Amino acid sequence: MVRPSGFEQRVFVATAIVDSGAPTAAEVTAAVEITADLPAPVNFSGTTNYIDTSDISDRQDKNQVGTISLDNLAFEIYRDKTSEVAYDALDNETDYYILKFEGGNIAGAAPAAGDVCDVATVTVGIKSDVSSPRNDSRRATVPAGIRAAIDWNVAVVA
Repeated sequence: MVRPSGFEQRVFVATAIVDSGAPTAAEVTAAVEITADLPAPVNFSGTTNYIDTSDISDRQDKNQVGTISLDNLAFEIYRDKTSEVAYDALDNETDYYILKFEGGNIAGAAPAAGDVCDVATVTVGIKSDVSSPRNDSRRATVPAGIRAAIDWNVAVVA
C-alpha cells in the first residue's frame, strides 16, 4: 500500500464540549481550527505497563497488560507578526478540548455529523518560545496536561 505524503490532519481547539465522547457539529463549528499554525501533526500517546504473571517454575516470563497511563502532550505552533491563530486560541493555564481529525476523517470542507475524530481534554501550561536560527519561522511550544481518558475514534453527532 502506498501512503500519501503531506500534512493530512486537521486540529481544532474547543472551549466547551458537553460530551467529549460525542461532540456535536455545533461544538466543532464553534471551535477554532489551528491546523495552519502547526508545523507538525499533533500526536496523542499513552504508556502501557505490564504485570508479570509467570509462575516460579516457568522458563519464560509471562506478562499481561497492567495499567495504561496517558502521556502529557506538547506540540509546536508557528508565531507570526500578522496572524497567530493558534497562539491566541490557546491561553496559558486554561482548559480546552483538542479535536484531531486524521486524514480522510472529514467528508466535506468542514467537520460535520458522522466525521470521526480523537478528543483530548487538556489544560494548557505556559507556552514557551522555541529557539530558532535566523530566517527560520518563529515557533512556540505548547505543553498540555491531559486531564481525562482520550476519546478515540468518536463520531461527530448532529
